[in-house]
Amino acid sequence: MLAADGAHSKVREALGITLEGSSFPEDWPLYDIELNDPLDSESAHVSFVEGGMVFLLRLEPGVWRLFGNLPDLLERLPRGTKAGAIHWQSSFHVSDRVASRESVGRVVLAGDAAHVHAPVAARGMNLGIEDSFVFAHCAVDALHGNLKRLSDYELMRHEVHARVVARVDRLTRLARGQPAIVGMLRRLMPAITTFGPTHRSMVELVTGLDHPIKVDL
Repeated sequence: MLAADGAHSKVREALGITLEGSSFPEDWPLYDIELNDPLDSESAHVSFVEGGMVFLLRLEPGVWRLFGNLPDLLERLPRGTKAGAIHWQSSFHVSDRVASRESVGRVVLAGDAAHVHAPVAARGMNLGIEDSFVFAHCAVDALHGNLKRLSDYELMRHEVHARVVARVDRLTRLARGQPAIVGMLRRLMPAITTFGPTHRSMVELVTGLDHPIKVDL
């Protein structure tokens, strides 16, 4: 059985499996909002401001997805950007956690049931798709009598999940700019992100190319 029933997984709870890691205390406001499009509409934008960050991504002409970790987010827009009508708004909390176990008997966890982290370029969704791909290979062998393949799934995926979530957590802490010393370190970001090896590592992280996808031990 593949349990992919989300961050509040009832299957994971029934199995007594915990999500291990940490959470950030603040609300992250989220908007779909009309902006006057002063930014490159083909790119996502991250603006580091005192005490936090602002993320912007165009959804359609004139409408942008906007989120960050500051309560006065609409007052922290990039220079020259003016907010218009709000189409939708909400808020969320950020946790970076991995399930303590990812297989019990004939049940395995995948997607948000197994790992949660800050939203970074649909990284969590892609990681969940990988989980399903690997599980499919294991399940075929299990259906042919090799039940050990279900525990192989955990051995192959848990390390990947822990590594990815740890990397996203470090990136999120830097983006939040809290405490103040972290905010000071962000001043190095322009140099860091243009340095060849660092740039490649960040691209590989957000695109999911930072690890091979193993389907066998």
